[in-house]
Amino acid sequence: LFRLFIDDTTKIVISKPVVTKQTDSLKVGLNKSASFKVWVYGKGTKTYQWKYRTSSSGSWKEVLAASGKTYAYKLSKALSKHNGYQYRCKIKDSNGTVYSKAVTLTVVPKPTITTQPKDVTVKGVGTKATIKVAAKGEGLTYTWYVSDPGDTEFFKSSVKTASYSTSLTKEKNGRKAYVIVRDRYGNSVTSKTVTMDYVTAKPKITSPTAGRHTTAGEGETGS
Repeated sequence: LFRLFIDDTTKIVISKPVVTKQTDSLKVGLNKSASFKVWVYGKGTKTYQWKYRTSSSGSWKEVLAASGKTYAYKLSKALSKHNGYQYRCKIKDSNGTVYSKAVTLTVVPKPTITTQPKDVTVKGVGTKATIKVAAKGEGLTYTWYVSDPGDTEFFKSSVKTASYSTSLTKEKNGRKAYVIVRDRYGNSVTSKTVTMDYVTAKPKITSPTAGRHTTAGEGETGS
């Protein structure tokens, strides 16, 4: 919208629609939704048509979904194939047509466990046992679940790190544990379940009778 001044008179000229705001490029987790919106200033009724292309050099195609014809387009499930797709919207009213800028969708894969936790056996009751996991992903968090002999289910631990440690009492001997690793996009992966236990050290003679023996006659006691 702008004004022309001609011979001391003002003439109002209506311009084509103007995009005032739009969604920037997005990064979402695998199988999560992705939403794109565009806000437009202009007079009269507007029509919207979202378009996509599979790469920055590909040709544009129309989004056929119903939401592809509104100011807000939602991709309900972002798949691996959508990684690198670009989106833009064509907006039209009685005064002209305008396109929003192209934005890129990045689809982040689920986190992966690169090193699984392993069974651990320590010596002696009360000894600390430690298990670890290594994983790859963005903004990872860790939640450990444990179950002791006699438990009917696993319980959430307060430990939030990549390693889990506990002192094995008699009640904990044979404790089982696993970890769920989550990324910042809501995807998760679960480790295998491992066992933590202890063994009692072999008995040993602490005060041997060395270098001596006794001889006993019939009916006598020897030591």
